[in-house]
Amino acid sequence: MSRKKARKPAHLLKGKYSQKELDGRKEKDEEIASLMTKEDLENVPESLNERGVKYYKLLLEQLKNIVVITDLDKPSLENLSDHLSIIEEARIHRKIHGNLIETNYGLKPNPSLKIIKDYTSSYLSLAKSLALTPEMRQHMQKLTEDSISQFASDDNVEYLNKALEKRLSGNG
Repeated sequence: MSRKKARKPAHLLKGKYSQKELDGRKEKDEEIASLMTKEDLENVPESLNERGVKYYKLLLEQLKNIVVITDLDKPSLENLSDHLSIIEEARIHRKIHGNLIETNYGLKPNPSLKIIKDYTSSYLSLAKSLALTPEMRQHMQKLTEDSISQFASDDNVEYLNKALEKRLSGNG
């Protein structure tokens, strides 16, 4: 199964395209680019409770290092923060009431256990999509290293090592 080739931006197109086609493509490119802003990320969603706000700010701080995060990721970030808040509340409830709860029909498992299980599973899925799991961070690091090593020739590495030695010895 072959993947569809990525669309070239309008300014890179060559060949027999009418000005109308180029203008149409350029307009679509600008529309897509306008979606890739980071302006709204800093605004904490009002739907989050106190714990959710705390997690939202923490996650946003972590994700600032990832260049590709944009306003389009805000709903995922909001859901992730909400999940962490719910998990924390369920853990507090379980700590106070224990793993088993006394009911009119005897001891029953604390419902918080199911909430923790379900929301943790969902959290892991969301965290993976935002590259927040150790596995995904390791994968991203490997991709970065591979892309860097592809440009590293023996000459480049030798030059960089000499420059580093100079800087460390205080001569640079």
